Amino acid sequence: MLILVVSAVSLRRDQGSEGLENLMRKIWRRICGALSGLALLATTAAAQDMPSAVGRIIYSGVLQPGAVICSGVLVAPDLVLTAAHCVRAAAEDPATLRFDAGWTDGHPTARRLGRAVILAADTLPPGLAGLAQDMALVRLDTAFGPDEATPLPIAAPSAGVFVLHAFARAAPAHPAPAIPCDLLATRPGLLGLDCPVVSGNSGAPLLQGDGEGLHITAVMVAAARIGPVRAWAVLPAGALLAQISPQAE
Repeated sequence: MLILVVSAVSLRRDQGSEGLENLMRKIWRRICGALSGLALLATTAAAQDMPSAVGRIIYSGVLQPGAVICSGVLVAPDLVLTAAHCVRAAAEDPATLRFDAGWTDGHPTARRLGRAVILAADTLPPGLAGLAQDMALVRLDTAFGPDEATPLPIAAPSAGVFVLHAFARAAPAHPAPAIPCDLLATRPGLLGLDCPVVSGNSGAPLLQGDGEGLHITAVMVAAARIGPVRAWAVLPAGALLAQISPQAE
């Protein structure tokens, strides 16, 4: 419910229609601002529970503060979408990767080992052009069952708030709170966002919701410290999407 309070407002007879029109504009701006705030609160509140598809990527089962850790998201029962820089080192030995998903009460429902690493590009050029290709898939040794974790679909971003679900290196055993993000800039293959990110957030999905549920719009790949943009996320595209089964599209 929206309650709008306008206090100490009086219209003198000599204000005329122009004064009334200006006042109505101010009231309408307040209403629009309040509605935008409520929409943001509703989006954030609805996204506080981490979707079962979102999980933690670690190397060799090591889990302690400061350990190598990234985030990822299931796009098929046996396929994890993440940032390429998170898993490139394991391309020769993917079984060193572990993906934990289906988090409930601070614990994963199940975990799987990697079977293959599929990179969007073998090498990354410097700068934003490299970030735009910083994406990978991890094929798992066995698929997650429907009672363990449910993959999320990929869709193009739309107007509105994004929500980031991720893990942090400083506290790798617990999912971070959902972070709302606003779009500030776009570059080829990238979204520039206002939400701060920390080590461990790489590979995390940037989510939006619609009437049918949540979908993946981008993957977090880097922090930014110049200007208003605080983070960059890469848009899934190209040949990598062809690796994803139709049920996740």
